[in-house]
Amino acid sequence: MKYFVLKPKGNSKYAAASRKALRAYANHIFSTDEDLAAGLLNWADKESFVSEKDIKAVKTAGLFND
Repeated sequence: MKYFVLKPKGNSKYAAASRKALRAYANHIFSTDEDLAAGLLNWADKESFVSEKDIKAVKTAGLFND
């Protein structure tokens, strides 16, 4: 096998695992390719962003209080 695909967008356990893999790889290569590592970390952070719609749904369900 030469490669595999990660899908970091979403709230599934697979998306979370993909973001974790991106961060681990970025940390591993940081000393040799700082720009690529920073891009991967940024990508993982961007995909794990919780939208206002998600926050509203959680509040509406009574699962979170400010």
